[in-house]
Amino acid sequence: MKKLLLLLFLLPNLVIAETWDCTYKSTKGNASESSTFERQGEFFTYGASASRGEYRSRNEKFKIAKEIQGGKIILVFNGFQDYIVELIYDNKVDGKIVFTDLRDLAQWKGSCSIK
Repeated sequence: MKKLLLLLFLLPNLVIAETWDCTYKSTKGNASESSTFERQGEFFTYGASASRGEYRSRNEKFKIAKEIQGGKIILVFNGFQDYIVELIYDNKVDGKIVFTDLRDLAQWKGSCSIK
């Protein structure tokens, strides 16, 4: 019985695990970036490579600020720079991203695959 209860508590965490692989472009210029957001509890970890081929580490954590049932996850990052990220999905395979830099309100938009 105890094993069954433990399994019931762990099962939602297994189902919720997800990775978003996104490619997006600046709405103000030619810059582009690819990144991965991976859910870890109440955060998504972030790793990115810019069009110049540089890679940022995965230790940046974006807090899940709001999760709207049926289509949107809003993430926030407060640190040396502040960001808001909207991950939007119609199904569990394809999604969209809107990445906003709060310093200058620059936006980056693109598509994602969800695993």
